[in-house]
Amino acid sequence: MVRTKAAVFPLIAGSGAWIPSGVAYSIELAGPAEVRLLYLRPEPAAHAEPALLEITPLLRELIARTVALGALDGRVPAHRRLAGVVTDEVSASREIQLQLPLPASGPARAAAEILLGDGTQTLHIDDVAQALSIDDVARLCGTSRRTLERAFARELGIGLAAWLRRARFIDALYALRSGASVTAAALEAGYAAPSAFIAAFRREFATTPGAYLK
Repeated sequence: MVRTKAAVFPLIAGSGAWIPSGVAYSIELAGPAEVRLLYLRPEPAAHAEPALLEITPLLRELIARTVALGALDGRVPAHRRLAGVVTDEVSASREIQLQLPLPASGPARAAAEILLGDGTQTLHIDDVAQALSIDDVARLCGTSRRTLERAFARELGIGLAAWLRRARFIDALYALRSGASVTAAALEAGYAAPSAFIAAFRREFATTPGAYLK
């Protein structure tokens, strides 16, 4: 998972985080993993803001080749051609709308931190927070539910309930990617039945969880 001040980007199969220069970020891993970092100059103009990008099979192989070579030398024709293709492929990569935006400050930011806990176990809705209602969270932040809902809608363009639902969907995707059943993932997302979870996921992302992971 990659975090910036403004959002959380969950890294699942077939995706990568694009972070423009000058944006502070952190990488958090829940277990053993291999991370590949590319620094592009000049940066592709297609992605002006941090984003979760689809990594196509071609781009995956290009990244592996670039990492194997190390720093590319613009004086070497083969390196120059490879850098151009990598940049073109990154520019053409589709942005995946799965990131979780984070409020900048105030009660809304405090609520997000309560709900996400310490954030060290993927995008994990804190176990204590699971038992809290939105009213409980609002009281812990010293405000009302209505004020908190308005703050989320104003800052992020999404209500607190919808934000929390998206966070739980991302949690469920991590669970599925780790081999959990759809039933277990549905419970992770707060749904009692897999059918209700799949229908809600389809409304949110226009696809089913299984198709998304494929």
